[in-house]
Amino acid sequence: YNNGSSPTLKNVIITDNNATDPSDRAIVNEDGSSVPEISYSFVESSFSLTMIGGVINWVWDDSIGNNNGGNITVSPTFIDTDGPDDIPGTQDDNLRLHPNSSAIDRGDNASIPPGVTTDLDLKQRIRDGDYNGSLIVDMGAYEKINYPPVDVNHDERTNLRDLITILK
Repeated sequence: YNNGSSPTLKNVIITDNNATDPSDRAIVNEDGSSVPEISYSFVESSFSLTMIGGVINWVWDDSIGNNNGGNITVSPTFIDTDGPDDIPGTQDDNLRLHPNSSAIDRGDNASIPPGVTTDLDLKQRIRDGDYNGSLIVDMGAYEKINYPPVDVNHDERTNLRDLITILK
């Protein structure tokens, strides 16, 4: 919910935001003077498919804010959005990027504030998450973790839970 401000959003992911507005948008701008500047981000419901001249295109929804480039249309995937308790928004949720997430290496390095060198896990902030040789920041609060090959459930540990996941 945005009222009376024009925030700059860079390298962020806004998804599953339970807006009470009938439009059910991830960002609701209350008055005409509130216009977020958004770049290198994913904002749920910010794009829609539209037929233009017989071609299907992604079109930005200007009511959300200004599209300043680098925004993605494919929803990023996370490790476990509702955690073992199956309730989203609780402490056991794992909002780290899934290894196949569309947000990996899609951020803007220049938008990282000076002095910020780690993510919320205190891991190096700018990494080569897609193994193409380029160090590019991921969107969101966490960098993709390079999991050991036996960590099949992506919890950063190799343990009995991995075996159970394999046997399912």
